[in-house]
Amino acid sequence: MNKYFKADIGKRIQDIRQKKNMTQEEFSEKAGIMNAQQVSNIERGVSGISLERFAEICKVLDAFADYLLFGQSFKN
Repeated sequence: MNKYFKADIGKRIQDIRQKKNMTQEEFSEKAGIMNAQQVSNIERGVSGISLERFAEICKVLDAFADYLLFGQSFKN
């Protein structure tokens, strides 16, 4: 995965997490991410995430996958 793509996804995750007033620590616990440092790495695009973890992040943030991936939601 391209590092810029990871950074874009991470930024959108961070934006939604912050709008929900969730700390990195709270988010890590709810999403099953190892710790707050790993959340920071994901949000900065340093670390990627598995599809399973991505699905859990979508649930925790109540966010559409297409928005996190592409910055917009698509209609069928």
